[in-house]
Amino acid sequence: MKKPSDVTKLVLKKSKKYIIFRTFVSIVYRAIAMIIPILLSTVINHATHGDYDKAISVSILSIVVVIIFRIFDILATYAWHKLYNCMYDNYTRIGVNKVFDNSIYSLSRFNIGEFLNMMSTDINVMADFYCNLIMRVIRIFEVLIIFVYFFMLDLYIGITGIVVAIISLSVIFLSSRTIEKLNQKKAIEYDNRNTIVNEFLLSIREIKTFNIFDTMKKRIDDSTQKYTKSF
Repeated sequence: MKKPSDVTKLVLKKSKKYIIFRTFVSIVYRAIAMIIPILLSTVINHATHGDYDKAISVSILSIVVVIIFRIFDILATYAWHKLYNCMYDNYTRIGVNKVFDNSIYSLSRFNIGEFLNMMSTDINVMADFYCNLIMRVIRIFEVLIIFVYFFMLDLYIGITGIVVAIISLSVIFLSSRTIEKLNQKKAIEYDNRNTIVNEFLLSIREIKTFNIFDTMKKRIDDSTQKYTKSF
């Protein structure tokens, strides 16, 4: 049986061409985003010094760059969805195959809510994470470039930027464990609620026959309250 990491490696391998496309488009997209403020400041600088010919020329260039930026913005969104769809499809196929390959005894340890959560929410989270990871990595390099630029402007501005970044990262790190526990609790309550809702749908004939709707409704309401109060 393959480990979860092996499954992810397989999905990433099958999505290789979309990962490359997403990465390329994202790099160009963020590079243009960093160039635009520089062009605008150059326009203002030329206009301030009365060099209107250069200001107009750079303004025209800025318009062209903004149009290109918008094109790559659309391409970045398109690339994200192509990668997401590919990963979602592959995770789903692997999930269905793994369920079929398991024994009846192994499957009996899972309830319907856990299965549906795994095949919908978990797959969505995994695909979404890797699609966004590319942009997050690129933005790390973007931040490093900004820090270098700050140090080039002034030593104290660069130090201030690093101090603010360290404080922000410390807060995120310290709160990550609490968020992780909260997410685990939320997932458990979500599975329980889905199980009860599915039980309600599958047993609707019996519920009507034995007139136990109020009891079932209370179970659904209680599970929903536990889920909504878990975060």
